[in-house]
Amino acid sequence: MTMGKGRSRNGQDKPQVTKDLFLNQRIPEQIAELHADPDLDPIRKAHAIAQLAANLPVLVEQLDKKRAADQDLAVRTAGAIDKLLSYVHEVFAELVEALRANPDLDPIKKARAIARLASEELRLRALNLRRRATEALPKFDLVAVLEEAMKKNQPKIERLKAAALLASESEEARAETSADAPDGLSGNPSPGAT
Repeated sequence: MTMGKGRSRNGQDKPQVTKDLFLNQRIPEQIAELHADPDLDPIRKAHAIAQLAANLPVLVEQLDKKRAADQDLAVRTAGAIDKLLSYVHEVFAELVEALRANPDLDPIKKARAIARLASEELRLRALNLRRRATEALPKFDLVAVLEEAMKKNQPKIERLKAAALLASESEEARAETSADAPDGLSGNPSPGAT
C-alpha cells in the first residue's frame, strides 16, 4: 500500500492507496538501477533513490503480512527483508560519500540531498527496530520468566521464611519470659546465685 496525495472531486486532499505488491516489489530493482547509472546527476540520483526508499516501509509491511499468513514463505523470505534493508543502507552511505566528495556540486542542493538521504536512513532504521521488537515480543513470556525466577529463588525464600518465623518465635518467647519474671530477670539463674 503506497500512500500518495490525490485530489478528490470536492478538492479535498485524500490518500490514494495502491495495493499492487508487484509494483512495490520493483522498488529494490529500481534502486539498484538508479545506483548503477553513472550518467545520472548525483543530486537527482540521491533524491530519486530517497523517494523510492520512502516506499520501502510499505513493501516491508506487505511482505511481513504475507510471511505471517504463509509459513513456507516466512522461511524463504526471513532474511530477504534484512538483506534489502542492509543493501539500501549501503547505497545511502555510498551516495552520501559520493556527494560529499564532489566539490563541483551546489552546496545547498548537496546538503538537501544528504539531509533527504539521512532522513530516509533514519526512517529505515526505525522500521528495522520496530520489526525486531515485533519479532521479539511474542517470544517473551513474562509469566514464564517470573516462574523461573521463583523456582530459582525458592530455597532462599524458604530459608528467609524459616528465619523470620524463628525470629518471631524468639521474640515472643523473650517477651513472655520477661513478663513472667518478678524483677525483670528471666531464664536460667547463674550458678551460685541465691
